[in-house]
Amino acid sequence: MLDQRPRGYAELMSDAARHDQKAEHHDKAAAELPRAQSPENYACGDSVLNDQQTTGAEPITSWMPCWDPEEEALEAHRSAAAHERRTAREERAQAVALARIELASCRGIPPRELAHSPLVHRKAIAEVIAHDESGEPRGVHIIFKPVAGLNARWMERAIACHRARAAVLGQEGGSPDPTLVPGAEVTVTEDRGRVHVYIHTADSDSGALALSRARALAGSQTATR
Repeated sequence: MLDQRPRGYAELMSDAARHDQKAEHHDKAAAELPRAQSPENYACGDSVLNDQQTTGAEPITSWMPCWDPEEEALEAHRSAAAHERRTAREERAQAVALARIELASCRGIPPRELAHSPLVHRKAIAEVIAHDESGEPRGVHIIFKPVAGLNARWMERAIACHRARAAVLGQEGGSPDPTLVPGAEVTVTEDRGRVHVYIHTADSDSGALALSRARALAGSQTATR
């Protein structure tokens, strides 16, 4: 099974370096191939047998022309090296993109707020309400008490910053923040001085996880509707 974990900046850069090392290995292997050629160096399938196995006028087996095996090996190493370098470039580009998103998302957020989610301010949480669809959990609705300076715009930016930082650090899967449940969609609104954070998930397992994380952050302050 392929590893589907989100990779952060450091892991992407490390993987890129590993692909560069593999490319260098193929370059070295190609450089060490012997260049002297002789008729014995050529290899191909059994063309006589191939010609004998036909259906009607069409051969039913396949074979390669008698290419030089060392030339084939050289091209194989060159192709592999090019593939590893392309992969390294793509992973570095992903890492840089994550860093740029973090920089843009966190611009203007106070340094002391960068280290944690805005949802950790549990004393400011008024209610945690389960969001169900057809009787199955699909997320959570978190209502904040009126707090001086807190509005929907600030909360939206703070959550975006925290999610971007988590992506850079590769922490989306293991964080206790309900907004970081993979695939979650977050909407923030404001009503009569109270900020509302809606976390919607695509499936019931993710919905239950988001709800349990929100309840853990808020302690016993829970409600259902």
